[in-house]
Amino acid sequence: MDKEKKSAISKDTTKLAASPLTVKPKNVKLVPPDGAWGWVIILATSINLMVLPTTVTCFGVLVPFIIREYDSANIAGVSWIPGIAVAVLNLTGPWVSAMLKIYSHRRLASIGSVTMVVAIIVSSYAGSMLIWYASYGLLLGFGCSLSGVMGLLLLQEYFLKRRHMANELVRWFWIAWWIADLLGCRAARARGVPPISAV
Repeated sequence: MDKEKKSAISKDTTKLAASPLTVKPKNVKLVPPDGAWGWVIILATSINLMVLPTTVTCFGVLVPFIIREYDSANIAGVSWIPGIAVAVLNLTGPWVSAMLKIYSHRRLASIGSVTMVVAIIVSSYAGSMLIWYASYGLLLGFGCSLSGVMGLLLLQEYFLKRRHMANELVRWFWIAWWIADLLGCRAARARGVPPISAV
């Protein structure tokens, strides 16, 4: 009798081991671990938030070159490019978060990263302002939305009790930059050197 029970148990465990990992059991609520890999997610999301917005906010560096390159370009027309990118980034945010029901965080973030790279490459070979609007404005904004929203939404799955702290720690770079800029201003006044923001 014991041998029959042992063989039945071993058959059941082999069935469990053979089941695919992608199948989620029904009526099971996953509880965020509040730590462990969550700290890695915080670090990755903060790096993500350092890199992604700067592709749009540092567009001013390209403005003089674009105006020199295209005869029909003026400052008002060129300033629409990052404006379109920010608008697309913000308007597609709810749509991107709804896409999580179909695709995984990893897939959407990867698609967003590839979209951003394609947008930057297409922009570097742009022959007219319309291509800049479409590539750097629409494509880059959509890629930033896909990649940027994923990190913030992933935080909500890894933290429950410490969720507020995690959301604030993600923005550590901006706080550190503000402190460095503030201290830089004080040091600049004392030494006669221009502050970070004036360079």
